[in-house]
Amino acid sequence: MIIYIFITVNIIILLIMLYFNFIHKKLLFQPYILKIKSLISQFHSFDSKPIVKNEGHVFGLPIFNNTNKLNLKEFNNIIHIDYVNQYIEVEGSTYIYQILDELIKYNWIIQVPPDMYHLTISGLVSGIGGGSSSFKYGFIHENILDMDVLTGKGEILHCSKQNNSDLFYAIPNSLGTLGYILKLKIKIRKATSYVRVNYIHFSDSEEYFNQLYKYSVDPNVDFVDGTIFSPTHLVLIIGYFQFNIPANSNIFNHTEIFWKNLMDKNLTLQYFTLYDYIWRWDPDMYYTTMETPAWTRSNFLRNFAPKCLLKSTFYRSIANFINFQHEAPDCNDVFIPIKKANNFFKWFSNNYSLYPIYICPVKCNENFTLWKKGFYCDFGIGYGVNFTKNNRPENLDLILEQQIYDFKGKKLFYTPFYSSEKLFWKIIKCNSKHYYSLKKKYDPYSKFLSLYQKINKNKN
Repeated sequence: MIIYIFITVNIIILLIMLYFNFIHKKLLFQPYILKIKSLISQFHSFDSKPIVKNEGHVFGLPIFNNTNKLNLKEFNNIIHIDYVNQYIEVEGSTYIYQILDELIKYNWIIQVPPDMYHLTISGLVSGIGGGSSSFKYGFIHENILDMDVLTGKGEILHCSKQNNSDLFYAIPNSLGTLGYILKLKIKIRKATSYVRVNYIHFSDSEEYFNQLYKYSVDPNVDFVDGTIFSPTHLVLIIGYFQFNIPANSNIFNHTEIFWKNLMDKNLTLQYFTLYDYIWRWDPDMYYTTMETPAWTRSNFLRNFAPKCLLKSTFYRSIANFINFQHEAPDCNDVFIPIKKANNFFKWFSNNYSLYPIYICPVKCNENFTLWKKGFYCDFGIGYGVNFTKNNRPENLDLILEQQIYDFKGKKLFYTPFYSSEKLFWKIIKCNSKHYYSLKKKYDPYSKFLSLYQKINKNKN
């Protein structure tokens, strides 16, 4: 009886989602130039209050209520795919799943495919995004060819390395404080139908990080990331493009829980379709289902759920519907120079000790204004798991940010920053005067918030 109710509810939800998706696409299907005219009209109708994008921030960034809300959701279409010159042209609010789902049909991907459905391409540039091929291709913003940006003057500027280059190099990590991306071109590349994945388990962190570096400089490897479950259980995930799957192979099924597979030390080899490899983390939002009700981890129930329901976009839609705000106080992406990764991990295991940790090597090959080049190990902390209020160390955020500075590291700013503005600019390795000069040039009337104002927990 429970199974029949479960199936019926899923069918009803699926029909509702399909209906609203149809209406949404119908409303959005209009030429880019018409959207621009509507946007400019909207921009100039605003009063003197600050302008922010009409979408809530994730993971605890302040929600600014006394603001004008800029609606960019209509900029949500794929404009053109050029397989000869290897780029895709898309509008800024296009979801990454729209882009990758279209490319994967023909065994193509963007240079750095992320692994969560709910992200937009403009968010992955202005907020910094990467993935398991970042050890080769850096962050997503390093693979942008050009972009159209709405500035604080209400102008649309075409930006590239040759045109308005100062703005082009300043948009990544600026979080919409210098302008909003309306359209961009990004590189794409050929892939294969399948991915072979080796799981390598370690009990010693020094050996683990040595091997992480070794695989990250191996030109034959296509994907690298990993997970740390404890100081004595560390897993590398090494991926290789594969044209065919050998007979009687272990093939990943989308209903499987990926983090559970990683915990199994007897599982060392698995094959994925390209689609399932790209989205392997998404159904459980990395490790989130470790702390959700047990039925969410039931493979039996998952077999009856439509594939479209096992996606982060569905969970976020439900969260938005019930007005659920996910604070996630311990969620951080901390980037430590890869040669110092083991030393940082030793500090972490002695002082922070929150597991699992997502691990991803990132080699940034070019300097941008708010993110400099370097070879880093990304420690993804608190991905769906957090301390309880009773056992969370005091002043942990301030302590972590000081360690990031001491290790010459960085962090992403989708979560708040707790320390002083002085330390903030030191971590970014950017002269604040240069940022504010760009701010004055492209947002002279302070239509947008400043970067530190937007992410500083203590000042809002």
